[in-house]
Amino acid sequence: MRVASLVPSGTLMLRALGVEPVGVSHSCPNPTGLPVLTESLIPEGLSQEEIDRRVRETYREGLSLYRVRGEVLSALAPDLLLTQGVCEVCAPTPKEVGLALGFLTQAPKVLELRGTRLEDLFRDLEALGREGEALALARALKERLAAPLSPLAPLHICRCLRYSLFTAAWS
Repeated sequence: MRVASLVPSGTLMLRALGVEPVGVSHSCPNPTGLPVLTESLIPEGLSQEEIDRRVRETYREGLSLYRVRGEVLSALAPDLLLTQGVCEVCAPTPKEVGLALGFLTQAPKVLELRGTRLEDLFRDLEALGREGEALALARALKERLAAPLSPLAPLHICRCLRYSLFTAAWS
Protein backbone atom coordinates (compact mmCIF):
# COMPACT_ATOMS: atom_id res chain seq x y z
CA MET A 1 0.00 0.00 0.00
CA ARG A 2 1.28 3.47 -0.94
CA VAL A 3 0.75 5.93 1.92
CA ALA A 4 1.40 9.68 1.99
CA SER A 5 1.36 11.79 5.15
CA LEU A 6 0.52 15.47 5.52
CA VAL A 7 1.20 15.51 9.28
CA PRO A 8 4.33 14.69 11.30
CA SER A 9 2.45 12.53 13.82
CA GLY A 10 1.06 10.42 10.98
CA THR A 11 4.55 9.99 9.52
CA LEU A 12 5.89 8.87 12.89
CA MET A 13 3.01 6.41 13.35
CA LEU A 14 3.64 4.94 9.91
CA ARG A 15 7.31 4.45 10.66
CA ALA A 16 6.52 2.89 14.04
CA LEU A 17 4.46 0.35 12.09
CA GLY A 18 7.32 -0.26 9.67
CA VAL A 19 5.70 1.62 6.78
CA GLU A 20 7.78 4.19 4.90
CA PRO A 21 5.52 6.86 3.35
CA VAL A 22 5.88 7.74 -0.34
CA GLY A 23 5.56 11.47 0.40
CA VAL A 24 5.43 13.76 3.45
CA SER A 25 4.57 17.33 4.43
CA HIS A 26 7.18 20.05 4.64
CA SER A 27 7.11 19.77 8.44
CA CYS A 28 7.53 15.97 8.62
CA PRO A 29 10.82 14.33 9.53
CA ASN A 30 12.33 13.58 6.12
CA PRO A 31 15.82 12.10 6.52
CA THR A 32 15.64 10.15 3.25
CA GLY A 33 14.51 13.03 1.04
CA LEU A 34 11.00 11.84 0.21
CA PRO A 35 8.86 14.02 -2.07
CA VAL A 36 7.36 16.96 -0.15
CA LEU A 37 3.60 17.37 -0.53
CA THR A 38 2.94 20.70 1.18
CA GLU A 39 4.39 24.15 1.56
CA SER A 40 3.74 26.97 3.98
CA LEU A 41 2.29 30.16 2.51
CA ILE A 42 3.92 32.17 5.30
CA PRO A 43 7.39 33.28 4.15
CA GLU A 44 10.44 32.16 6.11
CA GLY A 45 12.58 34.59 8.08
CA LEU A 46 9.78 36.63 9.66
CA SER A 47 9.80 37.63 13.33
CA GLN A 48 7.52 35.74 15.70
CA GLU A 49 5.27 38.78 15.95
CA GLU A 50 4.97 39.05 12.16
CA ILE A 51 4.26 35.33 11.83
CA ASP A 52 1.57 35.62 14.50
CA ARG A 53 0.01 38.64 12.75
CA ARG A 54 -0.05 36.88 9.37
CA VAL A 55 -1.45 33.67 10.81
CA ARG A 56 -4.23 35.57 12.58
CA GLU A 57 -5.07 37.57 9.43
CA THR A 58 -5.07 34.51 7.20
CA TYR A 59 -7.20 32.52 9.66
CA ARG A 60 -9.65 35.44 10.09
CA GLU A 61 -10.03 35.67 6.28
CA GLY A 62 -10.74 31.93 6.07
CA LEU A 63 -7.71 31.24 3.90
CA SER A 64 -5.27 28.37 4.15
CA LEU A 65 -1.79 28.72 5.60
CA TYR A 66 -0.55 25.85 3.44
CA ARG A 67 -0.70 24.63 -0.13
CA VAL A 68 -0.94 20.95 -0.97
CA ARG A 69 1.24 20.27 -4.01
CA GLY A 70 -1.37 18.51 -6.09
CA GLU A 71 1.06 17.78 -8.90
CA VAL A 72 3.37 15.87 -6.54
CA LEU A 73 0.45 14.10 -4.89
CA SER A 74 -0.87 13.08 -8.30
CA ALA A 75 2.53 11.74 -9.41
CA LEU A 76 2.85 9.66 -6.22
CA ALA A 77 -0.67 8.20 -6.54
CA PRO A 78 -1.02 7.11 -2.89
CA ASP A 79 -3.69 4.64 -1.83
CA LEU A 80 -4.00 6.29 1.59
CA LEU A 81 -3.48 9.93 2.61
CA LEU A 82 -3.03 10.89 6.27
CA THR A 83 -4.34 14.31 7.26
CA GLN A 84 -5.41 15.92 10.51
CA GLY A 85 -8.63 17.55 11.57
CA VAL A 86 -7.63 19.18 14.82
CA CYS A 87 -5.89 22.46 14.00
CA GLU A 88 -6.33 24.63 10.91
CA VAL A 89 -3.09 26.45 11.76
CA CYS A 90 -0.88 23.36 12.09
CA ALA A 91 -1.41 21.63 8.73
CA PRO A 92 -3.48 21.91 5.55
CA THR A 93 -7.19 22.21 6.25
CA PRO A 94 -9.63 19.53 5.10
CA LYS A 95 -10.83 22.10 2.52
CA GLU A 96 -7.29 22.52 1.14
CA VAL A 97 -6.80 18.74 1.01
CA GLY A 98 -10.16 18.36 -0.75
CA LEU A 99 -9.16 20.90 -3.40
CA ALA A 100 -5.94 18.99 -4.10
CA LEU A 101 -7.79 15.67 -4.28
CA GLY A 102 -10.17 17.14 -6.86
CA PHE A 103 -7.35 17.18 -9.41
CA LEU A 104 -6.46 13.51 -9.03
CA THR A 105 -7.72 10.90 -11.46
CA GLN A 106 -8.12 8.45 -8.59
CA ALA A 107 -8.51 9.87 -5.08
CA PRO A 108 -6.85 7.96 -2.24
CA LYS A 109 -8.66 6.94 0.91
CA VAL A 110 -8.21 9.76 3.44
CA LEU A 111 -7.62 9.04 7.13
CA GLU A 112 -8.07 12.15 9.24
CA LEU A 113 -6.15 11.93 12.52
CA ARG A 114 -8.10 13.69 15.26
CA GLY A 115 -6.04 13.10 18.38
CA THR A 116 -6.20 15.73 21.09
CA ARG A 117 -5.52 13.38 24.02
CA LEU A 118 -3.16 10.47 24.48
CA GLU A 119 -6.03 7.99 24.22
CA ASP A 120 -6.95 9.55 20.85
CA LEU A 121 -3.40 8.89 19.67
CA PHE A 122 -3.85 5.20 20.41
CA ARG A 123 -7.21 5.20 18.57
CA ASP A 124 -5.60 6.88 15.52
CA LEU A 125 -2.73 4.40 15.62
CA GLU A 126 -5.14 1.46 15.71
CA ALA A 127 -7.18 2.95 12.82
CA LEU A 128 -4.01 3.35 10.80
CA GLY A 129 -2.35 0.07 11.52
CA ARG A 130 -2.42 -3.32 10.01
CA GLU A 131 -4.58 -5.62 12.06
CA GLY A 132 -2.50 -7.05 14.92
CA GLU A 133 0.60 -4.86 14.52
CA ALA A 134 -1.13 -1.60 15.41
CA LEU A 135 -3.02 -3.17 18.30
CA ALA A 136 0.20 -4.69 19.67
CA LEU A 137 2.09 -1.40 19.29
CA ALA A 138 -0.70 0.56 21.01
CA ARG A 139 -0.79 -1.98 23.86
CA ALA A 140 3.03 -1.85 24.26
CA LEU A 141 3.01 1.96 24.33
CA LYS A 142 0.24 2.01 26.93
CA GLU A 143 2.20 -0.43 29.10
CA ARG A 144 5.40 1.62 28.79
CA LEU A 145 3.53 4.74 29.84
CA ALA A 146 1.80 3.03 32.76
CA ALA A 147 4.87 1.24 34.16
CA PRO A 148 6.62 4.26 35.74
CA LEU A 149 3.33 5.38 37.28
CA SER A 150 2.33 2.06 38.86
CA PRO A 151 4.28 2.64 42.13
CA LEU A 152 2.49 6.00 42.41
CA ALA A 153 -0.97 4.58 41.83
CA PRO A 154 -2.16 5.02 45.44
CA LEU A 155 -0.97 8.64 45.49
CA HIS A 156 -2.96 11.60 44.26
CA ILE A 157 -1.35 12.91 41.06
CA CYS A 158 -1.89 16.55 40.19
CA ARG A 159 -3.05 16.86 36.59
CA CYS A 160 -2.36 20.49 35.88
CA LEU A 161 0.27 22.47 34.08
CA ARG A 162 0.95 26.17 34.32
CA TYR A 163 2.50 27.48 31.16
CA SER A 164 3.22 31.07 30.31
CA LEU A 165 3.99 32.20 26.79
CA PHE A 166 5.16 35.76 26.29
CA THR A 167 5.50 35.71 22.50
CA ALA A 168 3.93 33.40 19.97
CA ALA A 169 6.19 30.51 19.10
CA TRP A 170 5.05 30.05 15.50
CA SER A 171 8.53 29.84 14.05
